[in-house]
Amino acid sequence: MAQEDVEPHDPPVQPAPTTPTFWDRLPPWVSTNLRSTKSLKLLFRCWLASWVAFIIMLPQKSLSALGQAAFFAMLVSIMLPPNAPVQMFLFMISTLVIGVLLGWAVGAAAMAASLAARNEVLLKQAYEKVQQSAAGLANPDQLYQLDIFKGYFLDVRSSVVFGVFLGFSSFLFALIRAYAPRLMFMSVFASIAVDIYCSYGVLFPFSYYNLLNIVLIPVACYIAIALVVITFVFPETVNHASLESTVTLLRHLQGIVKSQNEILEIDDLEKLATGSPLRMKIVGARAAAVGMQQLLAAKMKFIDVEFSFGRWNGGDVKDLQEPLLGVVIRVVGLQAFARVIGHPLNRSRPSSTESFPRLTSGTDGESSTPPLPSPNSRSADTYLLQQLYQQHASAESQYSVTLQDILPVLQESTAELRESCINGLGKAAECLESVNTRRWKRSDDVAAKGRELDEAIESLRAALEGFRTTKRKMLLEPYSSLLGKYDMYPDNPNPGALPLRSLHIAFVFASNLISAADGTLTLMEAIRETMEKRKRCRLWAPGGFRAIWKVLKDRSVSGDDQALGEDEAISEDGNEDSDEYGDAAGSKKEVEKTYRMDPDSRPPTNTFQRVMHYIHYGYKWTRTPAASFAVKYAILTVALWLPAVFHTSAYFNYVQKGLWALIMGQMTLNVYASDQIANYATRLSGTLFGLAFGLCAWYIGSGHGHGNPYGVAASTAVFLLPVLFLRLFAPPQYLSGVIMGGATFVLIVGYSWIDGHLPTVGNPGVGWPVAWKRWVLVVIGCVASFVLMMLPPKSGRKAVRLRNASTINRMSRIYAFLISTWITDPGTPTRTSLQDPAASGSAHVKPWILEFRGDVLKLAEKLQALKQMTAVAKWEGSVRGKWPSEEYNRLVDVQFDMIGSLSQFGGALGHLDDNWRMSFIKHTKMVNPNFISDVLSVFSLVSQSLRTGEPMHEVMPQTLLERLFYHNHHHLPSDSENNKELSTMFLVERLETLDYMWYATALVAMFELLTSLDELHSIVRGLCGEITLKGFDRWREEYRRMNDKVV
Repeated sequence: MAQEDVEPHDPPVQPAPTTPTFWDRLPPWVSTNLRSTKSLKLLFRCWLASWVAFIIMLPQKSLSALGQAAFFAMLVSIMLPPNAPVQMFLFMISTLVIGVLLGWAVGAAAMAASLAARNEVLLKQAYEKVQQSAAGLANPDQLYQLDIFKGYFLDVRSSVVFGVFLGFSSFLFALIRAYAPRLMFMSVFASIAVDIYCSYGVLFPFSYYNLLNIVLIPVACYIAIALVVITFVFPETVNHASLESTVTLLRHLQGIVKSQNEILEIDDLEKLATGSPLRMKIVGARAAAVGMQQLLAAKMKFIDVEFSFGRWNGGDVKDLQEPLLGVVIRVVGLQAFARVIGHPLNRSRPSSTESFPRLTSGTDGESSTPPLPSPNSRSADTYLLQQLYQQHASAESQYSVTLQDILPVLQESTAELRESCINGLGKAAECLESVNTRRWKRSDDVAAKGRELDEAIESLRAALEGFRTTKRKMLLEPYSSLLGKYDMYPDNPNPGALPLRSLHIAFVFASNLISAADGTLTLMEAIRETMEKRKRCRLWAPGGFRAIWKVLKDRSVSGDDQALGEDEAISEDGNEDSDEYGDAAGSKKEVEKTYRMDPDSRPPTNTFQRVMHYIHYGYKWTRTPAASFAVKYAILTVALWLPAVFHTSAYFNYVQKGLWALIMGQMTLNVYASDQIANYATRLSGTLFGLAFGLCAWYIGSGHGHGNPYGVAASTAVFLLPVLFLRLFAPPQYLSGVIMGGATFVLIVGYSWIDGHLPTVGNPGVGWPVAWKRWVLVVIGCVASFVLMMLPPKSGRKAVRLRNASTINRMSRIYAFLISTWITDPGTPTRTSLQDPAASGSAHVKPWILEFRGDVLKLAEKLQALKQMTAVAKWEGSVRGKWPSEEYNRLVDVQFDMIGSLSQFGGALGHLDDNWRMSFIKHTKMVNPNFISDVLSVFSLVSQSLRTGEPMHEVMPQTLLERLFYHNHHHLPSDSENNKELSTMFLVERLETLDYMWYATALVAMFELLTSLDELHSIVRGLCGEITLKGFDRWREEYRRMNDKVV
């Protein structure tokens, strides 16, 4: 009204529309990296290594030493550029070298066995025939070499031995690729090494164990180049990279806290609706924070295996990860407030102004009713629920305590704490940046930043204490008249009839802000403590090498790998054996035991039964997608290898480079059909890109001749820049295509140069002939893998459905764990109560919080990968009908919201005092045993329906809130003997306590979880179908009307 009374004399000046700049027209990942000094330094380092790897093949002497595969050094520089610290690069390149050596060992064993199996009579006849044809020639050795590649010395026995070794080793390498995605490069290059050995080694009538020297010599040259470049051109250690990533993450978290002001100032809650620009920005910020945390955790695995110079060692940086993870989860939890107020029920406006019900009406119990939104928002709600919605909405309007009325108060009361939190995150980032960048020179900047950090710590601690004690109570001021009226009547035991919805939602933001500030304070104190301990720079030695083994045996996969089809194996029924939850109130042994049992047989009791038990599980394994992929991989490899061992096609296969088709078929074969089809699109597009760049680079640098070293070097240097820029900074979903394009570029330029300067048997040509052969062989490999994919195809869509069933099942176990923690008496040992709190790094944090935090983060990572897998699954097409991709995307989004609700619920539960927690049990319906059974039943049925594809019965409750209010009439009365503290307090006193704020936050989180679970239920009913019960709808409505009249 005040704004309407004061109108400006002149109309407001509309801001002039901004013209998009050149940078605005570029994709964000392009414009950001082009303007980043760090990215340009990284690009220069990788470009220099690739260009030098090409330069060394230009002089004739070095080309002769490198051999006919001299381009392999440049090829490896595209696949594994030196874009990581020394230790991480050595680990990655060592997996490649180990793969080649492993393939070499298999190939050498195959050659030795094949020579022993050869028919000596046929071999002697072949020798005599070649000697007769070479008699009288000036250069009989050249004819002898040509006859070898024409297949004159092929032997059936020898070929069969090579084929057996090739098929069996390909099967094993495919399993490594399926079960250990982190060793993908090792399995790929091991397969390539075996392919080379078995395709060419089978042609030789004598032992030639150094066949793979043509690959290893260029690889060794590239490793030397890369190590020199990494060491002397903008060098970086894992310690430095980790601290830099930590600073970037803190800046991002600082931005998230700043963005809360935009949410608190919002004038229309519709701007926070699902799919709105602001909501998408919030979701993107959350995903970015989780992604940064994952990348940082990946770097941490190598920080103990390096030498570094600086103030902090690897252990100091690792010690920050636990408090940093707490800050990430808590700051991301601030986004829950936007989700709550953006819920459709909370955005609805009241449709009538019915009078506020009498305060004396209601049932016994504390205010445990979830924040009740306005009516007519959910068709599944009963008449009773709609009336409750209507009454609370009308009461909010009557007493001016709507959400829009509370937001300004919330903004004012939290302003100081938010600013202190923002400043604290900024000062923490500045301190880490100073420690990270002042390694080689003396400076007082670190000490000055430490003093600023001390001031920020004191400021944040004072703001936090002030908000906890006084400013938090400002949220109750709009309710002063209403609460005073309530406390005047001693016969009003039920505050559930009060319109406290907006207050509860405000408590959500307040409690999450307190958690974020508390976590930030803990992190700042940890940084300050380490700075006090480490005041001088020194050389730090490696702390241990066991981290490498942990990385190798880790079966978890990144989102990039899953987007490319390099997925961890999953059984046909979608079950997963890891991370099983035990009884939260049980002992350590009870936690570790597995609850899944075989319904068809009891556990084996003797040796014979145990043997048959393992045989049975071996048979079940053969039906998994991973086993099917390995078999297809072996069949494809042998099928594309066969032209190399037939007399009529051996020479043609060698001259036309049939090996490229074999390798391409292996690269494009994936576990699931959707991944493979997406792989075709990206790899074929990348091949066309590489063909264009390769031809341009070659003909611009050499014209129509065999190439001028200076011209080819210059043109290659120019075209390498965009190739490497894409390799380093392109989004993960384009990675396979980018690598394919880079490899094609290298093959065209490399083979064209070798053809004119190193005469060999079967030179592929110069320029266009190389490009044409490359394209044809790529297509042949794709066609071959497509045929194998269809025999039979493994649907990625089914995998998406099973993964959703698995993640929902995991979520139900987290919910069960939290409920068990809530209802467990403080004197009973909990799931992790035997741990030492001090050993966890946070003495004031309840022990189970750390394990719960890790479980939630693992589930978030799985959902992030599932999101990418859902996007790739659309590539399977709509052969049998349109795939409901929107529903599956929404299914994952709802689960992300549920993770936020569970995190919020767990955080509130962790802050709630144990005595208050046990007292509130007697006052809330959320822990009603029957209602807990209802919630877990819905979880189980939704997961089971997705896993089996069976329809659900319509008799299931379509909204759990209905069940909550149903159980309200059968709720346990308050035990006054055990709740004296609550029963003697006025309502205002209860609401002013900090524990009530956490309690209200837990209730709102549970309400959000229930509404999300209802939406999951609705989506799955739409996906799997619904079994109707004739006459049930009519009878249910009639029964509801009768029950509502009674109520």
